[in-house]
Amino acid sequence: MQGVSAERHRDDTVHPGDHLMAGRGPAPKAERYRRGAPTRGEWTPSPDGGWQHPIPEPPPGLTAHSVSVWEDWFKAWWAANWTTDDLPILRLTIRLYDRVMRGDVKRLPELRQWLDSMGITPKGRQDRRWQAPPPAHPPSALDRIRARRGERLGLYDHLRHPADPQHQPSARERFARLEAERHRTIDDR
Repeated sequence: MQGVSAERHRDDTVHPGDHLMAGRGPAPKAERYRRGAPTRGEWTPSPDGGWQHPIPEPPPGLTAHSVSVWEDWFKAWWAANWTTDDLPILRLTIRLYDRVMRGDVKRLPELRQWLDSMGITPKGRQDRRWQAPPPAHPPSALDRIRARRGERLGLYDHLRHPADPQHQPSARERFARLEAERHRTIDDR
């Protein structure tokens, strides 16, 4: 090794955030299978909610099916990646979609390319490295208790007093009560 690169690699200082590994250069990302940088870029999570503006009017002359597809595109999660600058291309794409649905199958390869370029197909979303937003997590047991009581809970508020009318006895308490009633009925005979 000669010149500047040899001097740069002799530096043994560890900087904050560096991951230590054998060899030179930064450590690869943990979830990456290959060491090289991805040719199409990193995956970016999409914002929630779909299209961030009012849904635009579809172009005139479309069939009812094409109009519903237009609305579905803008309600989908990947529409959050579009801007108002994409509307002319989207209008062209829906017109082409409408022509193919009316029977002009010669336009199908062109339609597929436009759908891919706008990220409407799974291949198009993969090419753009768009990630779907994570699914909403179901509420935890504590969240359900809070919603039921309509208030914030303290550290011990999830515990119930046996005299509370909403208290549901545990299996052990129910069994003890049944045993006591059985012994009372036996003693009464």
